Amino acid sequence: TYSKVLKMKKLLSTAIIICTVFAATAQDYRSVDSLLCEIYRKDQRVRANFETVFTGKLPQDSVLKFVQTMHNTDQENQAVIYKLLDEQGWPDNLSPLANQAIFLVVDHGNITDQQKYFPLIEQQVKKGNLDKSSCMTLYDRILMHTGKKQIYGTQTVSYTDKQTGDQVFYLWPVENPSRLDSLRKAINLPPIEQYLEVFKQRGMHVIWDKELTIDEIQKKKAGL
Repeated sequence: TYSKVLKMKKLLSTAIIICTVFAATAQDYRSVDSLLCEIYRKDQRVRANFETVFTGKLPQDSVLKFVQTMHNTDQENQAVIYKLLDEQGWPDNLSPLANQAIFLVVDHGNITDQQKYFPLIEQQVKKGNLDKSSCMTLYDRILMHTGKKQIYGTQTVSYTDKQTGDQVFYLWPVENPSRLDSLRKAINLPPIEQYLEVFKQRGMHVIWDKELTIDEIQKKKAGL
């Protein structure tokens, strides 16, 4: 009958609309994911020579140029990521690389932005989209930049020795040195000595002075 035909047409139209919306949504997810993956690649490309630059193997003007390029790239990436997070929140159904891109951009941001978006990162850890070690590395960084001792021993600080001109690296003071390895193990990080050995193999000897205070390390950085 005519009513049955009309009903079928309506059902078919509804199905087409749903399929169209779903396809558009899927396309949006793919577009966002691709954009984030490209941001990840930009973030990593600009840091490709990071160790060479900061181990004193390049002239000062090259270091300054590197830092400025890195800063410009970070600002470009932050403009995209922060707008996304502020307006839409952390997108669902992203690839691992896309999730990591968001984390890295926040991780390379300033302390205010790190504190602002840290709760979103914690949520993604709970969802299984980010590693707990990455999250806690950022947490250590926030503690360091707010003048507090770190928990997991992931952060180092460097300064230029005025007498020798060499870069000197220190592990930022740790809250509980005696429990450090067990705390690191809980978030799938290697023992601290093994961690420091990795730096040494890369030409960066990091000193871990368990008695060093935050005031003392800040005075060293200030050249006092």
